[in-house]
Amino acid sequence: MEEFKIDDEEKKINVKVEKHLWPDEVAQKRRALRSRIITITIFSLVFLLSGLFLGKAVFQNPANDGSLSKFAEIEKIMTEEWYFGKDIPDLKERIKDQSIQGLSDFPEYDIHTYYLSKEDMEQFTSNLSGSYVGIGIQFYESEGGSLIVKRVFENSPAQKGGIIAGDILIKANNKSLIGLSTEEVRDIVLGEEGSQVDLVVLRDQKEEKMTLTRATVLHSVFGEVIGDVGYIELDQFGESTSKEVLNYFNKFKGKQNKLILDLRDNGGGYLTSVVDIASYLIDEKEIVLITEDNKGKQYMEYSNGNDKFKFEKIVVLVNENTASASEVLTAALSEHLDNVTVVGTNTYGKGTVQHSRIFEDGSAMKYTTAEWLTPRGHKINKVGIKPDVEVNLHPVLSGIFPVMEDNQTFTYNSVGVQVAAVQSMFDFLSYDIEREDGYFDKSLEAAINEFKESKDLIADGVLD
Repeated sequence: MEEFKIDDEEKKINVKVEKHLWPDEVAQKRRALRSRIITITIFSLVFLLSGLFLGKAVFQNPANDGSLSKFAEIEKIMTEEWYFGKDIPDLKERIKDQSIQGLSDFPEYDIHTYYLSKEDMEQFTSNLSGSYVGIGIQFYESEGGSLIVKRVFENSPAQKGGIIAGDILIKANNKSLIGLSTEEVRDIVLGEEGSQVDLVVLRDQKEEKMTLTRATVLHSVFGEVIGDVGYIELDQFGESTSKEVLNYFNKFKGKQNKLILDLRDNGGGYLTSVVDIASYLIDEKEIVLITEDNKGKQYMEYSNGNDKFKFEKIVVLVNENTASASEVLTAALSEHLDNVTVVGTNTYGKGTVQHSRIFEDGSAMKYTTAEWLTPRGHKINKVGIKPDVEVNLHPVLSGIFPVMEDNQTFTYNSVGVQVAAVQSMFDFLSYDIEREDGYFDKSLEAAINEFKESKDLIADGVLD
């Protein structure tokens, strides 16, 4: 969500952008909301009609003095007469929240205006801090159920303790993690700062034991060095993101003269963080973005006097989930710098500004107050940013692959969905594959033999 405040004397606008919900999260939220409203409505109608057929008055008309509104009558029915109300301990609070959600729900006009309950608001804002107390890893569940470490964050307890990407999580505090969901494992490894967690991981078929001390972990930025290229991936624009980026820029300075800025799947965050990061790369007092209110009046947000870093070449990676604040940064860099190339797929197109009004009970109303434009005045809402070079990920990086049984094998002239999956994998690895339709041909046999030889395996042409 974004906030902006106008200072009439300085003619300056200060914009704060909180993390934009992922497009699928927004859609899921809306679908769930509509489903709840429809369910309640249908149930109420069925209940009413059933009562009429039974000859009993279920819905009494309000008193002649008009003291009860339709809303109050429905609320009374749901809290006092609705059968399933007995199963909902916080029924009155739920009814209130759902009623307010319906009041602000106009998805056909604006999916970014909606009500947040106290719990939703707490979760929403906590994600923006860019830090948490834990051990500092990202992990995922494989098709076979293994919990595999995907990333280890810099200066984290996990990095200091020796965990590396590819490790398989086996135990935590003598409790087996096998069969647990990622959420259950997360709850185990998170804890109070300074407390310890004993981990066992599987690496190269050997168990490795380590004791880690939980600490505050910065997690919005990941960086690494690839030759003369500095690579930075931004998950979001949290409170600490600009400082983390600055640390990497200082590390790259004088060594890496090319930069890859990965904004794929970045749904946004604080605009102050975006402005700081843009200011590292573009000249002072250049326009970072323009906001336009409902009266057509425009306000400029300028880069500040932060340290400047020069790169020979900058590549910005984007995709369909690059949204909001990350689109602001993409547009600012591409429109101000000649050495920037945007690569990927068309961005999400979230070009509106939101204000959040927090109520006394901790809930909040988030609503659109303006539209933002690129430094050159282009609107991107519902349009997005078209990359300079369009590149789609290979299907192997986003596909779900079939599982092969332990004793299952495929050889030349056989057919199977598993064969098609392996053909796709070999194509990604630049082997000479002639077809990917699941038919085991000679080109796949040759690729399998070449691969097996490179791994000191018997080149028998068998896929197992």
